[in-house]
Amino acid sequence: MSNEIHIEERQARCVSIRNGYEYGEIFIRHGSTDCREGRAQNWVTFSCHTSFGAYSNHWSHIGSNDWREFIQGGDCDHVMSKFCPGKSQEADFEGTVKVFKKMIREARSEGDLTKDEARNAREMLAEGISKARDYESVPDAAVAMLLDHVSGEDWATDAWDSVKRRINGQAKGFFENIWTPFCEAMGRELDAERKAQIDETIEP
Repeated sequence: MSNEIHIEERQARCVSIRNGYEYGEIFIRHGSTDCREGRAQNWVTFSCHTSFGAYSNHWSHIGSNDWREFIQGGDCDHVMSKFCPGKSQEADFEGTVKVFKKMIREARSEGDLTKDEARNAREMLAEGISKARDYESVPDAAVAMLLDHVSGEDWATDAWDSVKRRINGQAKGFFENIWTPFCEAMGRELDAERKAQIDETIEP
């Protein structure tokens, strides 16, 4: 017996945002489910189609708060880890270079490298940096080339674990230009609704 396929149309709110040359449409569905304790558990789903790409996520447990309150205050790292887990970061080439230079200095100060060995390590690192800069527009590729160049060196045994990472340009652009203005607008909307409710209760 084949499984029955059930298709149902649902309504969603759409908020359109234009910020300079950047734009986006955010579709929102939200609701609540009853918990065993008898309390309502709210949920919210976002589907974002923007000039920085498409992002979506479903938050199934946001407590009893309004979803417009729930989205306030999240930092870029946390929010983008939800919208695109494992895909929001890229290697930080300059940050990684700084770490590698520090590793050589520490190895020298701790006596793990002689003066000549430290000088050779710096020269090798500089050579690797020069070659990797040809791929700097693709940070993951640039750092991979740098790692390949220094692998096997005594001071670089922890090099792979020392690579610095950062939010990539697309994810950062979405968060700063689309998501943040959206959250601010929704916060103002919620504040206005609550103020209107208070005004109603105190009217003579």
